[in-house]
Amino acid sequence: MKKLKKKCTSSCEVTPRIYGLPKIHKEGAPLRPIVNTIESPTYELARYVALNLKPLLGNIDSFIKYSSEFIKLLKRKRVEPNDILVSFDVVSIFTKIPLDKAI
Repeated sequence: MKKLKKKCTSSCEVTPRIYGLPKIHKEGAPLRPIVNTIESPTYELARYVALNLKPLLGNIDSFIKYSSEFIKLLKRKRVEPNDILVSFDVVSIFTKIPLDKAI
């Protein structure tokens, strides 16, 4: 347990870096924020958690990795006349970060 604690505890003091990638397919090309946490204090802990959860993802019924898998799934389903198909365009998955505080 001590070995794991040491591995997941960082003595690094690098602040995560944020930058933006333009969404060129949207009007005004708003920026998609990207946060680079490599070498940040929580990087190793996040990496450990992600590696341990990864094998479980494929065992969840609702997990679809590729859009082609989703299309195959839809082709096997029968849509009844009273069924309603919907899709969602997620605008903000994460809590909005106040720009003045982030800077």
